Amino acid sequence: MKPWQMILTGILGLALGSMVYILDRPVGIFSVFGNGVEGIGFGSVGDWLPDALHPFGMALISAGFAGGRAASLRFWAVFWGIAGLIMETGQYYGERAASLVPESWSNIPVLDLVIPYFVHGTFDPMDIMGIVLGSASAWLLSISCKKQQN
Repeated sequence: MKPWQMILTGILGLALGSMVYILDRPVGIFSVFGNGVEGIGFGSVGDWLPDALHPFGMALISAGFAGGRAASLRFWAVFWGIAGLIMETGQYYGERAASLVPESWSNIPVLDLVIPYFVHGTFDPMDIMGIVLGSASAWLLSISCKKQQN
């Protein structure tokens, strides 16, 4: 896979995950259609699909910008998988996890949202499965990329 193909595939994966939030999720911060769009139902797959597509897409984008090597994709697959697992596990522990976040993060855009995410987020074991599946899929894709590079 060429670097630009990795980046494009990653963006498409993230776009699909975003569409699940926008079109299929009930009222929430990302929903613009109330209880979702009639007829567009991802069913139970929609519960964990965004969690799988996030590490998958981010690994591809990161590896693409890093030059597109298979080893880079493996690194980023593990990195984004671990990041996703930390964030999901933080929701399980809520206030305890939030107390571990450095106070200095409250002044940094994006990082300032970690504490509310831990405290108000909803832990779901299926999200853990999705994160592992997405990270493993990116890792497995790196095998195909390595064969193409040789």
